Amino acid sequence: MSTTPSSRAAGTRPGEARPLTGRRVLFYMLAFFGLIILVNGVMATVASRSFRGTVAENGYVESLRFAAFEKHGPAALAHERPPLEGPLPRTPASDGTTGAGRGGR
Repeated sequence: MSTTPSSRAAGTRPGEARPLTGRRVLFYMLAFFGLIILVNGVMATVASRSFRGTVAENGYVESLRFAAFEKHGPAALAHERPPLEGPLPRTPASDGTTGAGRGGR
């Protein structure tokens, strides 16, 4: 396969690398960052379309349940209490007042 003079860069011989010009560097940079932006856009689109909403109502409680499950296995979840509804129960504080030490009623 022969190369014609029109297919080579000006001033290069067959088998010689083309010079690195500012235009080529700009093209490579735009292509690289364009690819990164494209992949980020695809990943963000896939993530937003696959998200179904709230995973857990209370992430803190779910993390405690998970930690207990990791430590004790399925037996930790056997005595599960129903979630609290309404205000927290009042307990006597060490200073003789009710509430959590905030001077409850």
